[in-house]
Amino acid sequence: MDSGGHGAVPGGVRCAIASGATAVDRTRPGRHQHLARRLGHADGRNQGACSERSRLPLFRAHRLPYRDVGDRVEAGQVLATLETTEQTADVNSATAGVRAAEATLRQARAAFQRQSTLLSNGYTTQTSYDNANQDFLSAQASLDSAKANLGTVQEQLSYTTLRADAAGVVTARNAEAGQVVDAAQAIFTIARDGGRDAVFDVYEALLARQPADDRIAITLLSNPSIRATGRVREIAPAIDPSTGTVRVKIAIDNPPPEMGLGAAVAGVGRFQARDVVVLPWTAFFTRDGTAAVWVVDPLSKAVALTSVVVDSYRTGEVLLREGLKPGDLVVTAGTQLLRPDEIVAPRLDTAPAGMGVAK
Repeated sequence: MDSGGHGAVPGGVRCAIASGATAVDRTRPGRHQHLARRLGHADGRNQGACSERSRLPLFRAHRLPYRDVGDRVEAGQVLATLETTEQTADVNSATAGVRAAEATLRQARAAFQRQSTLLSNGYTTQTSYDNANQDFLSAQASLDSAKANLGTVQEQLSYTTLRADAAGVVTARNAEAGQVVDAAQAIFTIARDGGRDAVFDVYEALLARQPADDRIAITLLSNPSIRATGRVREIAPAIDPSTGTVRVKIAIDNPPPEMGLGAAVAGVGRFQARDVVVLPWTAFFTRDGTAAVWVVDPLSKAVALTSVVVDSYRTGEVLLREGLKPGDLVVTAGTQLLRPDEIVAPRLDTAPAGMGVAK
C-alpha cells in the first residue's frame, strides 16, 4: 500500500461474491435451515412428593427396606417411619373416651327404659320421663363424638408411616433420621412410572424463532443409535437468573428403556428456513460493537463499511440475514487494513473458504 492509501491494492486483501445462491448461480437467493442442538437429561413426567401431614419429629428412616435416591418403589411401600409416642397416647386416650361414653350410654338407656315403664303404669311424672330421654340422647351424642375423635387420632397415627403413593423411582430425599419435619414438608420425591420428558436449558433467543416442525429428535448421548422423538410439553415462564436460560421439557414419545431417569440426551430442533448470505469468518468486522463487512463498489472500487445482521455462526463461516444483497463484493481478507473509501483492486477468491455461498 502506498503512503496515500489510494490506487494500490492493500496487501492480503481479497474479495468474494456475497450471493444468496450457489457459486454458479449468483442471483438466486438461497435459504438456510437452522438446526439447534442442545444437551439435556431424561426426567419423569409425573413427579409426586411424599410429605408428612402432621408436626412430628422424624424418628428414623425405615430400614427394612430402606429407600434412597435411585431406588425403585412400589405403590404403598413403606419409605420412612416417624415418632409415634404422642399419637399413640392420643389413640389410647380416645379409646378410653369411647369406652366411657359407651358405659354412660348403657346407664342412660336403662334409666330411660325404666322411666318409660313407670310412666306407662302411672308411677312417675312426665318430667322425669323427659329428663331420662334427654340424658339418653345426650349420651348417644357423646358416644358419636368420642368415636369421631378416635377416628381422627387413629388417622394421625397412620400418618407416622410414610408410604409411596405410586410406583416409581425415588429422585430426592429431603430428610435424615432424627430430623424435625413440618406438616406438608416433602420428605421423598418420586418420579412415577409412565411418561418421560427430555429436559433442556435453552437461551431465550432460540425460543423466538419459528420452528419448522413441532417434533424434536432425541438421541441417547452414550449411544446415538438409541433414538426417539418428542414434542414441546412445557416452557418455563421465566428465565433462570443463575444461568440466563429457559427450561424446556420435551414429552418423549414411546421412550426407549435405555432413556431412564437422568440419562444424558441430545435434542435437535429444526427451524424455518430463511434467506441468508454465508461468508467466511475472515470477512467479519465490527464497528462500535456492531457487526459489519467491507463492501466494494463495483464501479469506483471504493470500499465502504456496511452494517449487517448476523443470523448464526458456523465453523469458519458467518451467516448474515440482513445488510447485503446477492452479488455484492465483500472483502474477505485483510479487513483490518482497510479504511472507508479506500480504492482496491478486487480479485475473486476461488478458495472454498473465501467464497460466500448461501446454503
